[in-house]
Amino acid sequence: MTAHQRPDVEALSALSAVQLKMRARIERVLPPGVSATTFEVLERLSAGEGGSPAAIAKSLGLSRPAFSHVLARLQAQQWVDVVGDPDDGRRKYLTLTAAGAAMHRQCLIATRSERSSMRSAILERDAQAALPFLRGLSAWLTAS
Repeated sequence: MTAHQRPDVEALSALSAVQLKMRARIERVLPPGVSATTFEVLERLSAGEGGSPAAIAKSLGLSRPAFSHVLARLQAQQWVDVVGDPDDGRRKYLTLTAAGAAMHRQCLIATRSERSSMRSAILERDAQAALPFLRGLSAWLTAS
Protein backbone atom coordinates (compact mmCIF):
# COMPACT_ATOMS: atom_id res chain seq x y z
CA MET A 1 0.00 0.00 0.00
CA THR A 2 1.55 3.36 -1.00
CA ALA A 3 1.21 6.62 0.88
CA HIS A 4 -1.44 7.76 -1.61
CA GLN A 5 -3.53 4.69 -0.80
CA ARG A 6 -3.50 5.46 2.91
CA PRO A 7 -6.10 8.11 3.74
CA ASP A 8 -4.43 8.92 7.08
CA VAL A 9 -1.07 9.69 5.47
CA GLU A 10 -2.66 11.59 2.62
CA ALA A 11 -4.82 13.64 5.03
CA LEU A 12 -1.83 14.59 7.19
CA SER A 13 0.19 15.52 4.12
CA ALA A 14 -2.68 17.64 2.81
CA LEU A 15 -3.06 19.37 6.20
CA SER A 16 0.62 20.25 6.23
CA ALA A 17 0.49 21.64 2.69
CA VAL A 18 -2.68 23.63 3.40
CA GLN A 19 -1.23 25.14 6.55
CA LEU A 20 1.95 26.25 4.78
CA LYS A 21 0.08 27.71 1.82
CA MET A 22 -2.46 29.52 4.03
CA ARG A 23 0.30 31.09 6.12
CA ALA A 24 2.16 32.21 3.01
CA ARG A 25 -0.96 33.81 1.51
CA ILE A 26 -1.82 35.60 4.74
CA GLU A 27 1.75 36.80 5.29
CA ARG A 28 1.83 38.35 1.80
CA VAL A 29 -0.94 40.78 2.76
CA LEU A 30 -0.06 41.48 6.40
CA PRO A 31 1.46 44.85 7.28
CA PRO A 32 5.28 44.97 7.08
CA GLY A 33 6.96 43.34 10.07
CA VAL A 34 3.92 41.25 11.02
CA SER A 35 4.24 37.49 10.63
CA ALA A 36 1.42 34.98 10.60
CA THR A 37 2.48 33.92 14.09
CA THR A 38 2.35 37.52 15.32
CA PHE A 39 -1.12 37.86 13.82
CA GLU A 40 -2.21 34.62 15.55
CA VAL A 41 -1.03 35.94 18.93
CA LEU A 42 -2.81 39.26 18.37
CA GLU A 43 -5.94 37.31 17.36
CA ARG A 44 -5.90 35.22 20.54
CA LEU A 45 -5.31 38.19 22.81
CA SER A 46 -7.94 40.27 21.02
CA ALA A 47 -10.46 37.45 21.46
CA GLY A 48 -9.77 37.41 25.19
CA GLU A 49 -7.76 34.22 24.99
CA GLY A 50 -4.97 35.66 27.06
CA GLY A 51 -3.00 33.57 29.41
CA SER A 52 0.49 32.70 30.30
CA PRO A 53 3.19 32.82 27.66
CA ALA A 54 3.56 29.03 28.07
CA ALA A 55 -0.16 28.45 27.45
CA ILE A 56 -0.19 30.62 24.35
CA ALA A 57 2.99 28.96 23.06
CA LYS A 58 1.36 25.57 23.51
CA SER A 59 -1.85 26.66 21.76
CA LEU A 60 0.24 27.81 18.79
CA GLY A 61 2.34 24.65 18.76
CA LEU A 62 5.53 26.56 19.51
CA SER A 63 8.33 25.66 21.88
CA ARG A 64 8.87 28.04 24.77
CA PRO A 65 12.17 29.33 23.29
CA ALA A 66 10.52 29.95 19.91
CA PHE A 67 7.63 31.77 21.57
CA SER A 68 10.05 33.82 23.68
CA HIS A 69 11.47 35.18 20.41
CA VAL A 70 7.96 36.06 19.16
CA LEU A 71 7.09 37.62 22.52
CA ALA A 72 10.25 39.75 22.48
CA ARG A 73 9.23 41.15 19.07
CA LEU A 74 5.68 41.82 20.28
CA GLN A 75 6.99 43.64 23.36
CA ALA A 76 9.52 45.64 21.30
CA GLN A 77 6.64 46.87 19.15
CA GLN A 78 4.67 47.60 22.35
CA TRP A 79 1.80 45.41 21.13
CA VAL A 80 1.65 43.25 24.28
CA ASP A 81 2.44 43.65 27.93
CA VAL A 82 3.54 40.92 30.29
CA VAL A 83 1.87 41.42 33.63
CA GLY A 84 2.35 39.57 36.87
CA ASP A 85 -0.40 37.72 38.66
CA PRO A 86 -1.19 39.70 41.83
CA ASP A 87 -1.89 36.43 43.68
CA ASP A 88 1.24 34.59 42.50
CA GLY A 89 4.26 36.68 41.54
CA ARG A 90 5.75 33.76 39.61
CA ARG A 91 2.90 33.71 37.10
CA LYS A 92 2.88 36.01 34.10
CA TYR A 93 0.06 36.86 31.70
CA LEU A 94 -0.03 38.53 28.32
CA THR A 95 -2.33 41.46 27.64
CA LEU A 96 -2.96 43.34 24.44
CA THR A 97 -1.95 47.02 24.50
CA ALA A 98 -3.85 49.78 22.71
CA ALA A 99 -1.13 49.74 20.03
CA GLY A 100 -1.54 45.96 19.76
CA ALA A 101 -5.30 46.31 19.35
CA ALA A 102 -4.73 48.91 16.63
CA MET A 103 -2.28 46.62 14.84
CA HIS A 104 -4.75 43.75 15.13
CA ARG A 105 -7.40 45.91 13.43
CA GLN A 106 -4.90 46.78 10.68
CA CYS A 107 -4.17 43.07 10.20
CA LEU A 108 -7.88 42.25 9.96
CA ILE A 109 -8.36 44.94 7.33
CA ALA A 110 -5.26 43.81 5.40
CA THR A 111 -6.33 40.16 5.39
CA ARG A 112 -10.08 40.65 4.90
CA SER A 113 -10.08 39.91 1.17
CA GLU A 114 -7.81 36.87 1.50
CA ARG A 115 -9.81 35.41 4.39
CA SER A 116 -13.07 35.99 2.54
CA SER A 117 -11.69 34.33 -0.57
CA MET A 118 -10.58 31.30 1.45
CA ARG A 119 -13.98 30.99 3.13
CA SER A 120 -15.83 31.16 -0.18
CA ALA A 121 -13.63 28.37 -1.59
CA ILE A 122 -14.86 25.90 1.06
CA LEU A 123 -18.32 24.40 1.06
CA GLU A 124 -19.92 24.48 4.50
CA ARG A 125 -20.85 20.78 4.33
CA ASP A 126 -17.22 19.88 3.57
CA ALA A 127 -16.00 21.94 6.52
CA GLN A 128 -18.62 20.30 8.78
CA ALA A 129 -17.57 16.85 7.59
CA ALA A 130 -13.90 17.57 8.32
CA LEU A 131 -14.45 18.90 11.85
CA PRO A 132 -14.64 15.56 13.72
CA PHE A 133 -11.35 14.42 12.15
CA LEU A 134 -9.62 17.77 12.83
CA ARG A 135 -10.91 17.98 16.41
CA GLY A 136 -9.81 14.43 17.12
CA LEU A 137 -6.37 15.02 15.68
CA SER A 138 -6.02 18.27 17.59
CA ALA A 139 -7.05 16.59 20.86
CA TRP A 140 -4.56 13.78 20.30
CA LEU A 141 -1.74 16.23 19.51
CA THR A 142 -2.57 18.36 22.55
CA ALA A 143 -2.57 15.31 24.83
CA SER A 144 0.69 13.96 23.44
